Amino acid sequence: AAAVAGAGAVAAARMGTLHGRRRRVFGGLFPRQIALPRGPLRSLTLRRLSPADGPARYLALLAQLSVAPEMKPHVFEAQLRRVSNSDLLAVLVAAPAGGGEIVACGTLIAERRVLRPSDGWCQHQPLTAHIEDVVVDEKLRGSGIGKQLIRCLLEIAAEAGCDTASLNCTPDNAAFYERCGLHRGDADGLALYF
Repeated sequence: AAAVAGAGAVAAARMGTLHGRRRRVFGGLFPRQIALPRGPLRSLTLRRLSPADGPARYLALLAQLSVAPEMKPHVFEAQLRRVSNSDLLAVLVAAPAGGGEIVACGTLIAERRVLRPSDGWCQHQPLTAHIEDVVVDEKLRGSGIGKQLIRCLLEIAAEAGCDTASLNCTPDNAAFYERCGLHRGDADGLALYF
């Protein structure tokens, strides 16, 4: 889902939020199974990126999306620790349920929105989710992994209390994301309102 100005798509669906609950936004939501309708991998586990996944394999996946420069293992592990300590950011990977190399990845970022004075002041600060760096290994594209990954990321965002999920994509990828439930809006990108 590479960001491109003018790609214009925003997807939405209203869903109840978890007002009043104090917990890590993405805590307790992993691992999660992804069932695939067809293809060589019928069952994948969606989990957080781990040191065992990279940097080589993770960066090889990202390189299929955009430029992904080499990274030393100690730098990768330091970045991973920083990400792991965030309760508003999760780098997720899909791998065969029985173990094996990662075949897809995506990043889910939750962001607290600034309260709008017209809404009055309330104790709940709304969350919005951003989906980034979604890529499926080119050998497995068309197998349903990407669609299941996006659906799972949207479900996790909703369960975490986000009331909106959005992503930016190239015009060539907009139709795929629309098939995943996102739709175009007035702004650039695609979004889903829960």
